[in-house]
Amino acid sequence: MKEKHAIVLIFLILLMNGIFAQKIIKEQYEDFYVTPQNDSVFTMSYIVQNNTKENMYLWFDGEKSSITTEDVRRYFYLLKGDVTLLEILNDESVSNKKLNIIGQTFIKFLAPKRQFRISITMHRLDSGLDDAVKQKLVIVKSSLLDMSLKRSLDRNNEFSFGSDMIIISDKGFVDL
Repeated sequence: MKEKHAIVLIFLILLMNGIFAQKIIKEQYEDFYVTPQNDSVFTMSYIVQNNTKENMYLWFDGEKSSITTEDVRRYFYLLKGDVTLLEILNDESVSNKKLNIIGQTFIKFLAPKRQFRISITMHRLDSGLDDAVKQKLVIVKSSLLDMSLKRSLDRNNEFSFGSDMIIISDKGFVDL
């Protein structure tokens, strides 16, 4: 009987670690304004908070699957033009590595207890935006990365997206 309780307790701890490892908070439409062309523009913000004791990385992937290892492999190891993102990270001759092209080279390093705001501007209130964010946002704990990728990211940490927030248009986000 004690073994069953221990197994249930271990399962609950693992489940809670997965659930609370990162927290995505959706904020209400926080901004509304009219452009000089009389277009209405709304802003929706999401906050990703790292509630773990380890580093996390996040990026946007238009082809995100439900399996994180496939997402990592595709984002870092598949060709993007002539090179892979991992080759860019490991190329010492590239001195100005701007890792900020959404869906291509964007990487955000998120230290423990830190947060990152994603604000998306849109010209109409779109109820499908929540699904799009869930489908395209990849969040990975550092411990889940293979050793060579982890070393490359650690060595190039200063090239990850530096700001604590990003603003993206809904058109650019949906077209990933």
